[in-house]
Amino acid sequence: MKSKKLMAIVLSAAVCASLFGYQNKSFSVKADSQTVQTSQTTQTKGNITRIGGVDRYDTAVKIAQYGWKTADTVFIAGAENDRDFADAIAGTPLAYDMDAPILLTRAAALPDNVSSEITALFAKDIVILGGTAVVSQDIEDGLKAKGYNVSRIAGQTRYDTAIQIAKKLWEREPNGKTSVAITTGNQFQYAMYGAVGSAMYHSAILFSDGTTLNKDVENLLAGDESLSGIDVIGGDKVLSVKGTLYNNRPDLFHIENYNSVDELCDGTGGLGSLNCLNGVAVASSTIFPDALSGSVLAAKSGCKLLLSDGKKINYNIDTGENNLSTGLVFGGTKVISDDVISQMQGMLNKDYATPNVDGLKDSDLVPFADPAFKKDAEKALNKTDITVADAKSATSLELFQNASDGGEQINSLDDIKFFPNITVLEIHYGTLPDSLIALNSMPKLKYLAVCDNCKYNTSSINALSNNISFWVDDKEVSH
Repeated sequence: MKSKKLMAIVLSAAVCASLFGYQNKSFSVKADSQTVQTSQTTQTKGNITRIGGVDRYDTAVKIAQYGWKTADTVFIAGAENDRDFADAIAGTPLAYDMDAPILLTRAAALPDNVSSEITALFAKDIVILGGTAVVSQDIEDGLKAKGYNVSRIAGQTRYDTAIQIAKKLWEREPNGKTSVAITTGNQFQYAMYGAVGSAMYHSAILFSDGTTLNKDVENLLAGDESLSGIDVIGGDKVLSVKGTLYNNRPDLFHIENYNSVDELCDGTGGLGSLNCLNGVAVASSTIFPDALSGSVLAAKSGCKLLLSDGKKINYNIDTGENNLSTGLVFGGTKVISDDVISQMQGMLNKDYATPNVDGLKDSDLVPFADPAFKKDAEKALNKTDITVADAKSATSLELFQNASDGGEQINSLDDIKFFPNITVLEIHYGTLPDSLIALNSMPKLKYLAVCDNCKYNTSSINALSNNISFWVDDKEVSH
């Protein structure tokens, strides 16, 4: 039975989600009754919302209106030319970290509706992404004259600008550059593919092109012991990571071997699991601006960003991905057709049976790897010889790690995989295991709580999915 404390946590979290959805990075956008939807270009069909404006700048404004009632900080990026995508995409993780929308501008002058939206958001700080060639000095000076605190993050090239943005992100993260994504700076689809995931996991996006890893990128990453992984988006026909860093630490690199945009947008190529997400967002695979502003909203809403040719989505949903309820479409019908919305509706709110782990039958006993987890789980379910069906029927799990309550210190949480339907995990006493990776694969887990002086590692908590809120006793702790 859940403790009163746990019930308070769940109830309190439910209230916070309904009242403060704009601040909650894992909220479902459509659940927030305060969302601004005054424009005719924001249209809802079932649980799917299309957000589009008369042009790229207006679409970015509509996205900001939809996702933010107020914002202390607003990012501005250039989007006038086809090669202006890099700065905004590289800025997505930082904007997400600061809960800031990304608005777009012409190079010479800020569109009037963009200026009006900055005012409507009650912004105090403006962050310009890129140099004066993409966002002019006149724009910067004009914003300063209006009383905004304006800063600019820029380098000599798009590669250097991404590095400068990464440094700003790492300044805000106590664990520094634990992971990064590297991709080409010449085709927006590759960077956009990884933008939402990078944002949600506070991972910087860096660019490299040519036959070896960009030297400035290599120098930035070399010798950093906190770096645990480098996700390379694109095969050897797109970019190369050869060089000293790769030769010395090849284990760091995980290469997603897509050698064409068609491969990238083809779900059979390994688009990635949608477990632990709230829904999907769709943007054009041929026109980049809508996806630039939409990427931050997608991350804020807990949505995987899919790229579409405007006619269809090349993605077959996994039967295990049964937790999707939100759909967002960025751009009007000329960019993304209503046929795509129909396809999205088939992806959402599916009530699939949860597949058993490791091919086990419902009648099989759960093969616990950690005897302590087994003992604590038996106490939680008030029975011995827990079957797969027993574990699947549990919607919450309360584990006591002290001997006086009949429990033991758990060494690993990997056995949590046998409990796919729990929404709440509460652990009392002892120490929370350092590795929480297994929790990020739980499709329905929303709350992790530690109680009664249960110790925990802050860096481990920071690695939790943003869809899982963390509580210490009866107080939520940000991560």
